[in-house]
Amino acid sequence: MRAACSLLLIISFSAVLLAQNVNGTIRGIVTDPSGSAIPNATVTVTNTDKNAVVRTIHTGPDGAYVAPLLAVGHYSVSADAPGFAKATVTNIMVNANDQLTVDLSAAVASTATSVDVEAASVQVNLESPTAAGLFTTTQITELPTNNRNYEQFVGIAAPGISAGTADQIYVGATSPSGLSNQINFSINRNRPTQNN
Repeated sequence: MRAACSLLLIISFSAVLLAQNVNGTIRGIVTDPSGSAIPNATVTVTNTDKNAVVRTIHTGPDGAYVAPLLAVGHYSVSADAPGFAKATVTNIMVNANDQLTVDLSAAVASTATSVDVEAASVQVNLESPTAAGLFTTTQITELPTNNRNYEQFVGIAAPGISAGTADQIYVGATSPSGLSNQINFSINRNRPTQNN
């Protein structure tokens, strides 16, 4: 009986661990100035934090590429094809579970030239309609809080969040006054019980 229970626990915990995604994905399309896809272009994904090329892939017939399982960090993506200038997008921040779209447009070139574009600081996730906010490590370490409780960041993570919290959020099930320490966040006018 113990062995069966142990096996059941191991299987259930492994399913939870598999559901946690700590990597991100960059995908996009490589086109020419007219908007036509460039098939078989060489796309290079570089981790600029480590100054290391992590993926070298080729676009498909539709000019699309996908670079999955990228570790959290800063990246640059470049596309190179015969007869076209090398196009590069830099300053791409990949966070856990990101699905970023980085399209590249390569100019027609008769000599060796390159076009460099710096990615915007705020990137729009076109893969998911979910409204979400993400704090960077720098923001978490430098924003002033009095007890480093993550719940203090929830109210400023994204627009549409309100909470009836006091200045001090206590750790644990009850506050020092003996009252319940439940914090009711309302996200986009939903009831607190609808939070996930």
